[in-house]
Amino acid sequence: MEVLSPSTRSKDLLLKRGLNEDSGVESYWIVDPDEVSVTVLELVGDGTRRPGTRGDEVLGLDRPFPVRLCARAALGGGVCGGRSTGG
Repeated sequence: MEVLSPSTRSKDLLLKRGLNEDSGVESYWIVDPDEVSVTVLELVGDGTRRPGTRGDEVLGLDRPFPVRLCARAALGGGVCGGRSTGG
């Protein structure tokens, strides 16, 4: 899991993402406090699947473990009740 910060944003989004994919990291989460979003990168087959959630949307994931999350609640902004996305 990577939490973006202004001073390392570019490095976190580009360099670290590439390093994780090249190393075979199967699930990599990018938390963006400024955008109130969580992007999940999952290696599947020969590509990357990129589910994500913004604000009070609820995202359901099966990998790396079953979880339902919402960016606003994950970032301490309250209870979520928005539309559901993902598995």
